[in-house]
Amino acid sequence: YANGPLSVLVLVGGGADQTPDSIVDLKTKRTLGTLKGLDKPISLASFSAHGKRLLIYCADGNVTQVWDVKKGALLHKLGSSGTEADHRTAVAISADGTRGVAGFHELRVWDLKTSDERPAMRFPSEGEVLAVGITPDASRVVALTIGKEPVARIHVFNLETGALLGLGEVAGELNGDIDQDLILSPDGNLLV
Repeated sequence: YANGPLSVLVLVGGGADQTPDSIVDLKTKRTLGTLKGLDKPISLASFSAHGKRLLIYCADGNVTQVWDVKKGALLHKLGSSGTEADHRTAVAISADGTRGVAGFHELRVWDLKTSDERPAMRFPSEGEVLAVGITPDASRVVALTIGKEPVARIHVFNLETGALLGLGEVAGELNGDIDQDLILSPDGNLLV
């Protein structure tokens, strides 16, 4: 994600267990921070647009966490149980780093300043979240899901209220190979 013109932040593996130990700016080739105390491999990660916050999910332990990139400090552990109920298949963080979303069979939303959890966003039909994104203005959450049929669907929710604003099916036949990513345009009105 951008940390200024042409900057890209990356997590760099730190050892045989592939636990990331540092965050590097590819433009300057400078290490920006080390994730002090991270003891599990990262399965999913999302940087805020300003590069100050990192939302991660570790499948080993079903843990979702928010990190301060510059200090390399854990800010919050999100979710409560660390059990299968906290399993995630996608994570996203708002551009300003104040909201985090993680999904599997529903979307869970947190205020990342306080770690307070908002009411879950539920899908009108069964499905598993493949990808999730937050519009740049932090007004909407977009989720790509796949159901049992298999049918891929795009869901759009109001981030503040959790209300479902729109639902659509992805056109075309599914052959089992679905890209598990979505990209929102800078104005939040287009989706790839």
